[in-house]
Amino acid sequence: MGVSMAGYYVMRAAAFEHRFKGVVVWGAMYSIYEDLWLHYPPLRRQLRWITGSNDDEEAAAILRAFTLEGLLGKVKTPVLITHGAEDEMVPLSSAQRTYDELRMADKELRIYAANEGGERHINIDNWSQVIPTMADWLVARLR
Repeated sequence: MGVSMAGYYVMRAAAFEHRFKGVVVWGAMYSIYEDLWLHYPPLRRQLRWITGSNDDEEAAAILRAFTLEGLLGKVKTPVLITHGAEDEMVPLSSAQRTYDELRMADKELRIYAANEGGERHINIDNWSQVIPTMADWLVARLR
């Protein structure tokens, strides 16, 4: 399971590690540069720290390499992606792009809308529904 920025890392891991029985992406992220650096500037200071960068230019250059482009076709593991329709940190298009580039049959994209709750980043406003949905999805694949 990858939550938030780990949604990027878990999909990257699944592209190379085929022993996983299932992967849950809790807040998809296709490109750390596009989906965080450009889309959500309030995190830039933290991203500079994470990358050990001295300034914005250096951090942006490093983060451009953090993308799933060309990797998702290698994923063989079943994947569930959950994402909030009004996620303020990571655009919904990132979840859709991740889903669209997966080639396996057992994949699901679950978008939570405002009328049901769970529309914010990592569905923070409706975990009581989201977590059981993820657990049920995993149990069905771990039998």
